[in-house]
Amino acid sequence: MGRQRKQDEVKEGLPMWMGTFSDLVTLMMAFFVMLVAMANFEDVKRIEAVIESIHTALGVNGYDRKLVATSTEAQFTEDVRRDDAIQPVIAKLRQAMAKHISDDFVRMVQHEQELRLRIDGGVFFQPGSSRLHPAAYALLTDLAQTLASEPVNLRVEGFADGSGSEEANWSLSSDRAVAVVMALREKGPIEGHRLEAVAHGAFHPSARNGESADWSRRVEIVLWTDDLAGARAAGRLME
Repeated sequence: MGRQRKQDEVKEGLPMWMGTFSDLVTLMMAFFVMLVAMANFEDVKRIEAVIESIHTALGVNGYDRKLVATSTEAQFTEDVRRDDAIQPVIAKLRQAMAKHISDDFVRMVQHEQELRLRIDGGVFFQPGSSRLHPAAYALLTDLAQTLASEPVNLRVEGFADGSGSEEANWSLSSDRAVAVVMALREKGPIEGHRLEAVAHGAFHPSARNGESADWSRRVEIVLWTDDLAGARAAGRLME
């Protein structure tokens, strides 16, 4: 009679494997939370706190704090090394482009391991044209000769001011980028494999209140070092 009652209770309750399965799901969820936390937190102490709380909840002790800290410090050191690599280039450019910067024709913006040169479109092009002004060649000559022997790559980005059709703006911004690339090839010369041309059409206007529309009809040149290029190729640095 007692044996029959136990069998009935097993039939009415959950299967025995459900307990093991639920433990496994809980463990997987905890591991997922840990991965998300490590991917988004930059602070080592916060990463350690998250890992420690998960280990406490799972009843696991003694994880390797040194491994976490060493890995993070190594990545920081590598990023600093890449960042330092472009500093001498920036110093040379500031000297070579001093006049153009003081005239507000060129603006330099550094973001992490990249340097962006924003060039007033009025210096380079007439509205609706991709033909370079004669004055543009003086600026590009200074730029190309400064960078010709430096271990940097350049991406030339062309922009339109939105006064034409969408198709015309795409074509115009592309032609402007290519015109600058070819000038850099000629004036440096800078090798073709170090250059890229990108078109943005009129989808990234830059003119602010009281600012010339030439800043929307502009060219931007992005510089990065060979170290950063190698990191991108290896998939070791997220952009």
